[in-house]
Amino acid sequence: MRTVFLFLLVAFPALDFGSACEEARKKRDLLVRTKRRWVLSTIELEEEMIVNYPYFISKMYNDKIQGKDFRFEITGEAVTEGYLTINENTGEVFVLKSIDREKYPCFHKAKEYKITLEAKDHGTPPLSSTAVITLNVRDTNTHMPEFKKKEFQTEVHEMKLYRDVFRFPVEDKDTPNTDGWHAKFFFISGNEEGIFKVETDPKTNEGIFNIVKEKNYEITTMVELEIGVENIEPFTKCVNGKLIKQDGKLYRPDSISVTITIIDDNDPPVFQPPKADVYEKEESEPGRVLFTPKVYDPDSSSFRFELVEDPANWVSIDEKTGEIKGTKKMDRESPFVDADNVYKIIIAAIDDGKPPAKSFCNVSIHLRDINDHKPQLVNNSLILCGNKNNKVMIPVQDLDADPYSGPFSFYFDNEEDEMHWELDPAYGQQGGLVSLKPLPYGKYSIPLRMQDQQNNEGHETLEVVVCDCEEKNTCCSKLALSTNLGGPGFGL
Repeated sequence: MRTVFLFLLVAFPALDFGSACEEARKKRDLLVRTKRRWVLSTIELEEEMIVNYPYFISKMYNDKIQGKDFRFEITGEAVTEGYLTINENTGEVFVLKSIDREKYPCFHKAKEYKITLEAKDHGTPPLSSTAVITLNVRDTNTHMPEFKKKEFQTEVHEMKLYRDVFRFPVEDKDTPNTDGWHAKFFFISGNEEGIFKVETDPKTNEGIFNIVKEKNYEITTMVELEIGVENIEPFTKCVNGKLIKQDGKLYRPDSISVTITIIDDNDPPVFQPPKADVYEKEESEPGRVLFTPKVYDPDSSSFRFELVEDPANWVSIDEKTGEIKGTKKMDRESPFVDADNVYKIIIAAIDDGKPPAKSFCNVSIHLRDINDHKPQLVNNSLILCGNKNNKVMIPVQDLDADPYSGPFSFYFDNEEDEMHWELDPAYGQQGGLVSLKPLPYGKYSIPLRMQDQQNNEGHETLEVVVCDCEEKNTCCSKLALSTNLGGPGFGL
C-alpha cells in the first residue's frame, strides 16, 4: 500500500554580499530584496517500509534564489510527530521511522506559516532588521467528492411519500465544513417527473434520498436513477503549473446507480365523475331510477356498491349495478334538504382486493318545486287602531317556490263584508284591509280567500280587533279583546 503525504516547503535565503557589492555601496546605499518561492511537493511513501532509517525520499529545490545562501524548512504534523526531517542546506527530505497507514493515512497542504525576512545594508559594520510575515493558507476545492458505495436498491409502495429512504455517504479530502467540502447532489437521469429529491445533511455531508411526489403505477415498476455529486465550490486543480477546472472530461463528477422498485398496491375503484348532480321533481312517485354511476378499476373487474349516507331514507341502491332509486316521495321543505333545495347522499364502490379498496361518490339530488302548498295567513289575528287609521296590512306566506307562490290575489269569502271593508291592495305579496267607515270598537271575523300564481287557493278567517291604541299599537282596554261578537260586529 502507498500512503500520500503533502508538504508545503519554504526556502529562506540568508543574504550574504561580497566585495563587488562593497564597491557599489561606496557609490550609493542600496537595500537588496531577493524573491523567494514556495515549493509545493507531493511525496508518496509505502507503509511499514523495511529500510535503514533515516531514509532519503525526496529533494526540494528553489529556483529563485540560486547562488545565494538559503535554508529549507518543513513544518506540519509529520515533523512534530518525528516522522520527517529536511536538510536545511541541501533540501533533502528523510523519513525517520516507519509509518502505519491505518494511523496516518496522510499528513497535511499547515494552515498558517510564519516567514522571517531579513534586510541588510552595506555599511561597516552592516546593519540589518527583520520582519515576520504570516501566511494563512486557505483550502480550495482540489478534491472531488466520491461515493463510498456505488449501488443502492430498495422497494417502496406507490402513492406514498417517503423520507430518508437512503443515505449516500461520500468522501472528500478537502477541508471539512468548507464550500469545497460540502457535497451537492444532482440527478443525471431517471427523475424527469420530479418524484425524487436528494438533500445534503449539513453535519455528515451525506445525501438523503426522499420521495416527494405521489405517483400511481398500474403495474409494479422498476425505476433506475443515476445520481451525481459535486461540491458547492467549483473544482480546480493545479497540474504542472496549470490551473485545471472541472470540465466533465478529465474530472467528471462521481455518480451512483439507484434502483427503486415501485410496488403496485390495490387501487380503489374510480367514480367517473366523483360528484354527480341529479334533478328530480319533489313529491314524485317512488320507484324511478335516479342515477347509475360509472366506475373504473385498474386492478379489479369485480366490485360492489353500498349506500353510505341517506339521511331521510328516501333512496335505495342496487349492490351490483349501483342504480339509485327513490323509495319515498321527496319533500323539498324537509329539514334534510338544504337551502339550495338539494338532498345529498353518498355511495361507495368496493372492489374484491385483499384488502378491499373503497372509493366514494357524492350525489346531489336537486328537488324542483311543485304547487303543493296553499297560501296562508302569517297571523290570524290583527289590531286596527281606530284612533289612528282605518287600514291594516295582511301578511301571507306560501312554502312553495316561484312560480308556485306569490304574488297573491285576495278576495272576501262573505259578500256582506264588502259593505264595511275593502281590500286594498287586493294583489301582491301581502294584502290590505280598509274599513269603509268608522266601526264600533270590538272584534270582527272576516273570511278571506287567497290565490297564488297558479290559482291554488287557501281559505282562512282573519280576526281583526278595532280599538284605541297606545304608542306601541296595542289596545288601551282589554274589554274589546274579550268581547265575542258575531258577524261584522254590529250591536257592540
